[in-house]
Amino acid sequence: MFLLSSVIPAIGGTRILAINNIPSGKEPETAHLMHLNSKIVTLGLLISLIGLGVAATKPPVEDPEKSNLKVLPKKLSDNQMDMIMERISRQLGVTCEYCHVPTKPDVFPKRMDFASDEKTEKLIARRMIRMCIQINRKYFAFKSDREAVLNPKVSCRTCHRGFPRPKF
Repeated sequence: MFLLSSVIPAIGGTRILAINNIPSGKEPETAHLMHLNSKIVTLGLLISLIGLGVAATKPPVEDPEKSNLKVLPKKLSDNQMDMIMERISRQLGVTCEYCHVPTKPDVFPKRMDFASDEKTEKLIARRMIRMCIQINRKYFAFKSDREAVLNPKVSCRTCHRGFPRPKF
């Protein structure tokens, strides 16, 4: 097979300066090596990108909102925690602000400070949750606090019926 090594324009046409005669057995070997080199470069690039991605990730840290759990199980997922808090809120007919204080004015963005124990309503709620767990474990044979919290038979609604203070 012939390979044109250089071509220059000439007046009235193109002029070929040199033609290299490459034996036909060498060309496929060169193409194979080039293909193999491109695979190695691609693989190396992929491995480095994966390595950079792994190095850039941070290990999970404890959720600051869940750092002050004293009655509820600490190993609750975010969805489970939201479900429990929404259930309590509905059963008492209140919003989050009833038990939780907002963050300090210098904290942005404004949100609830779930770890704070400033409100007495939160302390009372802890006692009530503890009472419900004990009743559910004793009378309904729940094997763990987690089970008694996630699927209670006796809950806030049993006494409160949608009001912040029970009405008998």
